[in-house]
Amino acid sequence: MGVGGSYLAFQLSGALAYFRVYRDSILTDAVAGFTNIEQRADAVVDAAFQRMGSRPGSEDSGDMSQEAEWAQDAGQAYYEAMTGLRQATINLLAAGLFHLLEQQLAKLALDRAFRDIPLNPRNANLGPKGDLLPWYKNYLGLDLTTLPQWGRINELRLVTGAVKHADGGSARELRPHREELFQAPALDGSKYPAPNYDRWPLRSPLTGEDLFVTEPIFGEYATAVLDFVRAIVSHFQQNGRTGYPFGG
Repeated sequence: MGVGGSYLAFQLSGALAYFRVYRDSILTDAVAGFTNIEQRADAVVDAAFQRMGSRPGSEDSGDMSQEAEWAQDAGQAYYEAMTGLRQATINLLAAGLFHLLEQQLAKLALDRAFRDIPLNPRNANLGPKGDLLPWYKNYLGLDLTTLPQWGRINELRLVTGAVKHADGGSARELRPHREELFQAPALDGSKYPAPNYDRWPLRSPLTGEDLFVTEPIFGEYATAVLDFVRAIVSHFQQNGRTGYPFGG
């Protein structure tokens, strides 16, 4: 027994709220704990210097320039760790956004209305080796790769692979298309020098190194995913009386 396009539109539209959150607010909330990093690094420097200065001095103790250098090193290490973790958080959110999209598309495909279809998607991903693209095309008559947002969605797929696996096929395919993702953004005005993370091969995106999904780029992806799902919902609304699945 088939279902109409209106039913599919209704089922998928419930996910739109999650994608709006990704577009509108999740990034701000997620990185709220990484504010004032430079000032906090200064506090680390001061605390380290005070600890060293409170140690019993030797007879030949000098002007504590060595201790000041060590304290500055501690602040630099803190600064690098915090900026790296901030970047890693954004990288992870980008990967999470893509997997949320996959899960919502798979959830629709696994609706009980389709339980009699023998080829429900077992490998529920949007990659070229996954089952979701052919499933939507064969049973719902919708080629997801023809939607206007597909180019950005596919780029986000490659970003997700690079975040999870570092050097590999996804990173190598991605780099010619979006070189800026592999260049550390400038940190204007900071007294703490940024490490040079513009390296190849990709090493450690989960410590904020080598892969840099900036806030504007994240916004591009979040907007594309929301518009992509809206386009799918709109397609089913326009075919509200069409009986699905095809080929069942």
